[in-house]
Amino acid sequence: MPGDASREVLEDLYETVLLLASEQGRIEERLRNAYLSSIRALEPLDFPEDARLKLESIRAELEKMYADGSPAVDRNSAINLALEIILLYDRLAKK
Repeated sequence: MPGDASREVLEDLYETVLLLASEQGRIEERLRNAYLSSIRALEPLDFPEDARLKLESIRAELEKMYADGSPAVDRNSAINLALEIILLYDRLAKK
């Protein structure tokens, strides 16, 4: 199973996807909540090598967006990052 995501990684990402899809509020708020409650705590070394760089890229963007606690985040940027998270989960779940 080398290179595959662990069940725990998939569960953590799935919870993040559910939060993005079903929590109330604007996408910017849901993405911030996902970042603070789960994405920030994900350990890149738990991810398969091919997904690690994508996770690190997503986290770096989120860190920049929410570093100062400002709710003034570009909606299109939030949508794009949320989509990247969903696609990362989808890619790992299909392996």
